[in-house]
Amino acid sequence: DSKGGTPGKINSVDAIKPDITAPQIVKAYTTSDSTIVIVFNESIDSSSACLVTNYNISEIGKPQKAIPTGPSFVSVLIELGKKIMPDNIYSVVASNITDCSSNTITNINTIQFGLPKKPNRFDIVVNEILFNPFPNGTDYVELYNRSNNIIDLKDLYLANRNSASTIDNKNIISQEHQLLFPKDYIVVTKDPSLVKSIYICQQPNAFITMDNMPSYNDDKGNVIVMDINENIIDEISYSDNWHFKLIDNTEGIALERININDTTLIAAAQEKNWHSASSSSGYGTPTYKNSQYYPEDLFNGSVNVSPKTFSPDNDGWDDFITIDYAFEQPGYIANITVFNASGIPVRYLERSSLCGIKGSFRWDGLGEKQQSLPAGIYVILTEIFNLEGKKKQFKQAVVLAKK
Repeated sequence: DSKGGTPGKINSVDAIKPDITAPQIVKAYTTSDSTIVIVFNESIDSSSACLVTNYNISEIGKPQKAIPTGPSFVSVLIELGKKIMPDNIYSVVASNITDCSSNTITNINTIQFGLPKKPNRFDIVVNEILFNPFPNGTDYVELYNRSNNIIDLKDLYLANRNSASTIDNKNIISQEHQLLFPKDYIVVTKDPSLVKSIYICQQPNAFITMDNMPSYNDDKGNVIVMDINENIIDEISYSDNWHFKLIDNTEGIALERININDTTLIAAAQEKNWHSASSSSGYGTPTYKNSQYYPEDLFNGSVNVSPKTFSPDNDGWDDFITIDYAFEQPGYIANITVFNASGIPVRYLERSSLCGIKGSFRWDGLGEKQQSLPAGIYVILTEIFNLEGKKKQFKQAVVLAKK
């Protein structure tokens, strides 16, 4: 109002703003091996939420009971009637659920759940850090689940170290159950809306608001992920010097982990695995794959099989095949398996064989029990890896011929 107020009159901001937005599923989590809780983004109508016919669970079907939880009615306790199997990821679909304004749930009506496991070392890694935000921004830490297990972030903590290098400011990541699924990202920050307003976020729901998030200094510090017993899951001793050297002002630029499989603990070695987020990505990639991502199977080397057709009959002409390799450095290990055309292994040619920079292996056409094999197409699978995490598979077909 131009006068600054409206005493005795209708408010200048008075308006009718009906709720026309459909409810959405925010998350689901297990409370036992046969019950789950589904959480919505707003209060829902309990008469629609209590109908078991409005839910369908993969591999299980309709639940036995659906109990809306008051007084807010933003969650529903689901009794499945069957036990949830470990290592399985389920999905629940909700239909015909309405909010208190009779808006019916539509597109965001599916969510995953499963039984979580306690994480081991490096199951979850720090994947991206913004420790020097814009003046109107806020810090964030992106975590990545590189394991094959479901992990509940309610059981994990973020921390830093004080000037005496002692673990400090240990605070729980989530006060509520929050499942992180294999190969998924989650961003922890004090204000998700600020992060979303500055950076492109491909998964806007992959955020956790952490009011008591540890502080991370603009020059250097430690980001620690740990469990309740202070077992460290991952720790990064970052520094502003890790940024690309030609960047004059690193304010608002996130540091990204290059190789998610690099688990070096020494700070000087960690630096090689971190880089400034690219300008084309907006200097940060919260909730999705890093702009400086380095493929885990990037490998410099070759494996060649010759001849492509051979006849192991000891006539002195193409009696065996040779598997030649050439790598950029020593220290690689080779596993070589021969499969028949049906995909059945017939010969474990090499197991954990140490390779040089150049060399070769040989297959004489015989099976695992030194028996003669029938003519046909065979596949040579060569698996190469080293202790630094570099690995690659080579699949090459050959023909075993007989007169």
